Amino acid sequence: MKSYLVFDIENNSSGKYGRNAGNPLYDEIVAIGLKNHEECKAQYIYPTILTTFHIDEDLLVGHNLAHDLGFLWQLESVQNFFERGGQIWDTALVEYILTGQQHKYPALREIAVNKYGCKEREKLMEKYWDLGLKTSDIQKELVLEDVTNDVLDTEQIFLRQYKEVEQ
Repeated sequence: MKSYLVFDIENNSSGKYGRNAGNPLYDEIVAIGLKNHEECKAQYIYPTILTTFHIDEDLLVGHNLAHDLGFLWQLESVQNFFERGGQIWDTALVEYILTGQQHKYPALREIAVNKYGCKEREKLMEKYWDLGLKTSDIQKELVLEDVTNDVLDTEQIFLRQYKEVEQ
């Protein structure tokens, strides 16, 4: 297996165009979670600009990567990753393929718990979003805990998918 970096971001969502997920043209990254073979870390970056994102690995792993990469696309480290032949593994897209194109939009929490054996956890961030709070208005520790758990779940999904694809 190639060396990999699992990542996830949490962003503020302006709600433009009726989207809850956020838009890289209008919204800011609040926190990022990173996990490679050696360590897992979460970093709260709002309102500063993300400059410490480096990819030394060969494979970038995430769930719905097009969304997260939209927020990071302008970073030199991301451009360098692709220029040197870096590859991506989008667990949402792989799930779509593994289900014979039956599961079109697999949500991270849904497949993490129902298919890949990740622990059920309370959706605290969603409760705050439902109240109209932006991610940057939510307690930092909660945001960092959530992004860390999402990265750990994404890694577990990836490792199981990888084995299934190999077979």
